[in-house]
Amino acid sequence: MKISTKMTSFVFLCVATSAFAMCMKPASAEVTSKDVMVAARALTFLESPPKGTVEIGIVRDAADQASVKDAELIKSVIDQGLSVGDLVVRARILSAGEVQGATGLAAILVTTASPAIVQDMAAGAKNRKLLTITTDPACMRANQCVMLVRSEPKIQVLANSQVAQQNGISFNQTFSMMIKEFQ
Repeated sequence: MKISTKMTSFVFLCVATSAFAMCMKPASAEVTSKDVMVAARALTFLESPPKGTVEIGIVRDAADQASVKDAELIKSVIDQGLSVGDLVVRARILSAGEVQGATGLAAILVTTASPAIVQDMAAGAKNRKLLTITTDPACMRANQCVMLVRSEPKIQVLANSQVAQQNGISFNQTFSMMIKEFQ
């Protein structure tokens, strides 16, 4: 079986981010720098992947200190110069209500947030046809996020095909075979 260049790159990224993450102490227990890197890599596996420099919106719950801390960690990891292949990723912290009107976003990374915040974010993302990525299983259980990434104890990428379809998100065939359906 022939392994594609993208698949080889993804495996290499997973190994490299594991080594990188061991050197960095995460700011919180919820999100790690490795989670951010895996989420960014997922953008390259969209059926129509973004190109060049892209911006990811980071939605946080301003009333939740852990959510704010996670958003700041995500932004700091991205602001250090996150590149995935030819893709250069930038970050912008948003409230859930800002998602609908935000322009130029390739995806949304969602920190742990209240159900109302997640619902507002999901409505805006659905209308804008945005990929929504989280490390919080509650967002997936509520059918509000397309993808869950976890990097500990091993890299896992789970997708919610129902939400992906509602948001108009489709992944290329190689990635679709690698990810698992969230249940």
